[in-house]
Amino acid sequence: MKRLTRVGILLLITGISFLSVTFIRSASTVSHNNSFMTIPPKSWIIITSMGSYFLPPQEIRLSIEANSTIDVYILNSEGSKLWEENGEIKSIGEFKNIKQGIFYLRIDKRGEHEILVYNHSNSSTSGKIITTIYGLETDLLYFSSAVTALGLIVLLASLIRKKAKNTYKRLT
Repeated sequence: MKRLTRVGILLLITGISFLSVTFIRSASTVSHNNSFMTIPPKSWIIITSMGSYFLPPQEIRLSIEANSTIDVYILNSEGSKLWEENGEIKSIGEFKNIKQGIFYLRIDKRGEHEILVYNHSNSSTSGKIITTIYGLETDLLYFSSAVTALGLIVLLASLIRKKAKNTYKRLT
């Protein structure tokens, strides 16, 4: 019985710790500045700072500026693979015919992501895309909430069991 109580307390403390870290992480934002130079006319490029982004399930803000009209696609690892193998676009977010603007997107699943850009114009273009990641990481929130709830359930079960055992002893 003491062991079950200890396990419940340990799970509860661990879950609350994870919840605290999740909220602390959500208070900070991460930004990446990706400048692109000379995208040839009517062509595609993949814009990333170091290979691909490993993005958590959070909100993302894209600040886009270009010298001419472009299309911007956000690809997850599945979409990147399709693009590399077949030239097929399966994006989780797309922003078409833009020169400048701020756009918002929700990343639902943790993993690698890339930014694909298409230059519409008949001349080379350059510009920049600033990505800002913010908000709660939902997968960490769900995990830490589940651990906290499990700890609370185990702790309450051990206390109910202890109380029932003490009541039974008094009756006999």
